[in-house]
Amino acid sequence: MRIVAWILLLVLAPALSACGFSPLYGEGTTGQSVESALRDIEVSPQGTRTGQLIRNALLEGIPPAAEGNGPLRLDFSVKEKEGRAIVAGNSDSTQQRLTLDVAYQLVDTRSGRIVHQGSTFADTTYTRTRLPIANERARDSAREALARIIARDIRTRLASYLATHGS
Repeated sequence: MRIVAWILLLVLAPALSACGFSPLYGEGTTGQSVESALRDIEVSPQGTRTGQLIRNALLEGIPPAAEGNGPLRLDFSVKEKEGRAIVAGNSDSTQQRLTLDVAYQLVDTRSGRIVHQGSTFADTTYTRTRLPIANERARDSAREALARIIARDIRTRLASYLATHGS
């Protein structure tokens, strides 16, 4: 039985190596590593607090390009929605739903052409009580958590794009 398994492995090994699988953070098809290509991205400044939270989370995983001279620029816009998720008739608290919708574009700074674009979203709930300061803190914590989720998703999508197309 063991010999059959080894023979089967030897027969299938060449077929499995040709399946086209390559690790995301290895060298891309252009010979440039994805990590290096991600460093070529300049992340545009944002005008809203939520946008700035996402930008900061992106910069934690994508070190900024050299003083805004990178060949690629990431532009994005954020739409924030908030509403009640659960209303309890006899409770002092409710569950609020916070949703962030983000549309992004990767722009070639030399030509101004959009080379990649997409959208993503994340949502969560937080507890709203009768205490205004507690409500603000809960909303801020939810917003910060969603910003990290969105940034991680965008970074993964950009890495996937750069692994196949380069910068």
